Amino acid sequence: MACRSAAAVAVAALLFVVVCAAAQAPSPRLPPNYHMINPGKFGKRDQQLTCTDSEGHQAPCMAKCDKRCPNQCIVMCPSCKTFCMCDFYPGASCGDPRFTGGDGNNFYFHGKKDQDFCIVSDANLHINAHFIGKRNPLMTRDFTWIQALGIRFADHRLYMGALKTTKWNNDVDRLELSFDGTPINVPAEIGAHWESAIVPGLTITRTAMTNGVRVQLAGVFDIMANVVPITEQDSRIHNYGVTEEDSLAHLDIGFKFYDLTDNVHGVLGQTYRSDYINKLSVSANMPVMGGTPSYVASDIFSTDCAVARFGQRSGISMRDQQLTCTDSEGHQAPCMAKCDKRCQCIVMCPSCKTFCMCDFYPGASCGDPRFTGGDGNNFYFHGKKDQNFCIVSDADLHINAHFIGKRNPTMSRDFTWIQALGIDPLCRSSPLHGSQENNQMEQRQLAFDGAPIDVPAELGAHWESTTVSGLAITRTTTTNAVRVQLAGVFDIMANVVPITEEDSRIHNYGVTEEDSLAHLDLGFKFYNLSEDVHGVLGQTYRSDYVNKLNVSANMPVMGGAPSYVASDIFSIDCAIARFGGRAGISMVTGRVN
Repeated sequence: MACRSAAAVAVAALLFVVVCAAAQAPSPRLPPNYHMINPGKFGKRDQQLTCTDSEGHQAPCMAKCDKRCPNQCIVMCPSCKTFCMCDFYPGASCGDPRFTGGDGNNFYFHGKKDQDFCIVSDANLHINAHFIGKRNPLMTRDFTWIQALGIRFADHRLYMGALKTTKWNNDVDRLELSFDGTPINVPAEIGAHWESAIVPGLTITRTAMTNGVRVQLAGVFDIMANVVPITEQDSRIHNYGVTEEDSLAHLDIGFKFYDLTDNVHGVLGQTYRSDYINKLSVSANMPVMGGTPSYVASDIFSTDCAVARFGQRSGISMRDQQLTCTDSEGHQAPCMAKCDKRCQCIVMCPSCKTFCMCDFYPGASCGDPRFTGGDGNNFYFHGKKDQNFCIVSDADLHINAHFIGKRNPTMSRDFTWIQALGIDPLCRSSPLHGSQENNQMEQRQLAFDGAPIDVPAELGAHWESTTVSGLAITRTTTTNAVRVQLAGVFDIMANVVPITEEDSRIHNYGVTEEDSLAHLDLGFKFYNLSEDVHGVLGQTYRSDYVNKLNVSANMPVMGGAPSYVASDIFSIDCAIARFGGRAGISMVTGRVN
């Protein structure tokens, strides 16, 4: 782990300060088994590249794109075989929509211009396609192409589309991407990468500098999409009627699915069913799938087509979510996850057990500080109001917590809650105190190196440090909840919550109109703790830790508070402090020998 100049992230009603940096992660690359080449762009029809075989040998080969797609094709390694995007098998849609079905047979589905159609509809995945087109007065149907995809999974919406384009220029990116309504910007570099901060395994990678991407959701789908125009030559041959006002830019798409059920439907989806019987004339030059009315949807994200399956698995309600869990042996199985009435929730795989943030295992602190230790056992640590305690102390990571509280005269201790976290003693910031809690109003203040951070109040909105590699903040709800990550060091989920009137009445907390006792509920994940780590929570991650608490009690309490007291939110002067204790540490460079 490398620590750089002091950097602070303050998260209010609570102060949340972060310092430290991890090494810059290498730029992600395309998978080694294929390359996308664009020979036509450089005026050369052949292009040399190096493939690595299964034994690690590298050998150059000359890749030449087929005449059907001379300007761009895919090269499979190590065979160096080339093929057009529309040869992607199975699961492809190209041109005047020609599909390669899950059964391996090609077919056409013309649909109708300016309408949306259900391409794949399953219990936990739904994909619609928006068709554009031109009407040839000599024909009874439209010429059509897929201009956009609307993808639904869980409660998320992913959009990819081709922007309307007049004169085509392959050097200009005409690809539009958005996730849950927020635009996605992927740098115009081959291998440039975007990863969702709220949906694990959702990534977008550029396969070309412009107009080509690979969209993956781990265990669900793998989609390759290119934006392409109708060329003047194509228009002349097929009488498409392309004009200078519109090059009819559309998507050529390759699909791969990992966990479709046998109830899947849709234009393409039905061909993946084990009981699917192809009734088309596959020997015809142009086998056409009919039944258009069954696949019509009211808009790009609607699941109202006649064959829709999304969310219809037995027992599903819209408050449930379908997801796929993978066990330790790589087996995948779908499960329905339903949150407890107390909370938004987290799902543990492969058991599909759901629990609230404060049941997070291991590494959590919630409410009247109840911790879930690294050993999986719950315990309480009450501390004392208006004091600071060392929660985690390791050679190159130190986290203090500031406790707030209320004194009940009938008890010998304070009611306490964690109001702030401080990481590294060089940073300072002030908490924001809230009165009556309003979940629609932001009760959190963010600052970095003294400068305010404005993370838009939108689910998934993202801030990334330009000076500390790997330090990022992402909103997990529109207000009062963030995920704070430092690559290779920690991953912290933080929610600002109040003491409700009901909680106060039941437990006699004494909440007033002047102070809702807003505090942090926290979930921690650590990546590089040493065997010498200590602190209220930290010690429970040691392999030699022996839990001496009565874990069968309703309220096992960790004592020894004086050992964890720190003089302020950033001090490392608690009796058990380990920060800076690893040999060779420099506070300037953070170099660890």
